[in-house]
Amino acid sequence: MKTLAHFCALALGMLLCATANAVVILALDNDGVPSFQQQNSSPCVVGNSSCHNPAGFGFNDINADDNDGTVTFAESTQTYLVSQVTGLVGSAFNIGVDTNQAGNHTDTANWLQLQTFDVLINGVVQFTYNVAAPGTAIKLTNGGGYSDAVLSTVDLSTFTFIATDTISFRTLYNNATNGPESFFLIPSNAQPCTPNCPSEQQIPEPGTLILLGSALAALGGFTRRKARTGLQA
Repeated sequence: MKTLAHFCALALGMLLCATANAVVILALDNDGVPSFQQQNSSPCVVGNSSCHNPAGFGFNDINADDNDGTVTFAESTQTYLVSQVTGLVGSAFNIGVDTNQAGNHTDTANWLQLQTFDVLINGVVQFTYNVAAPGTAIKLTNGGGYSDAVLSTVDLSTFTFIATDTISFRTLYNNATNGPESFFLIPSNAQPCTPNCPSEQQIPEPGTLILLGSALAALGGFTRRKARTGLQA
C-alpha cells in the first residue's frame, strides 16, 4: 500500500512538472504578409549594424563576413532580464525574420533555411520552432528592414517572474549566403505595414527629420527677410 501511494505521488509529481515545463511550439508565417518594420519599438536580438535598437538594449551583431559562403550558422543572443524585454515589447510578442541573400531572389536555392529558433527562460527552452535539417526555406518577400517571415507567439503572461529571471534567444539556420540576417521582437499588438511598405531608404531617421525641419525653418526665415527687403526698397 505504501509502495503504491509512493508510486502515485511520484507519478503525479512528474505529471505536474511535465505540465509546468511543457515547451510551446512557435508557428511560422512564411508568406511575407503581414510584414513588420524593424525599429526601436521592435528591437533586434540577432542582427547587424543597420538594426535600430533603443539605448541599453543590445543584440548579437553578425558581421556580413561571417555568413559569406556559410552553409550552417548558429547564433545565441546575450541574456536579458525578462523585465527588460516585457517593458519594451510587452508580455506577448512575435519574432520577425529578415533575410538578406545573394543571387536571384525568386530562386528557392538562394533562400535561407530556418531550422531552429528557441526562447529560453533562465536557460531552459520554453518556446521553440524546430524542424528537421536543413529547415524551412524563408521566402525573400520584402526589402531590408522588414520581416520576410514571422514566428508567433511568445506569451509570457502565464509565467510568474521574479526580478532576476532572464530570457535569451538562439537560432540555427542553413544556406546563409550573403547575410547578415536579423531576428527582431514584435509586440503582439503591432500593426503591419503591408501591403504598402515603403523601402527602407524612404523612411527618414529622426535626426534627418530634425535637420529637414531646421532647413525649412531657415529657408522660411530667409524668404521673409528677402520679402521685407524688397518692400523697403
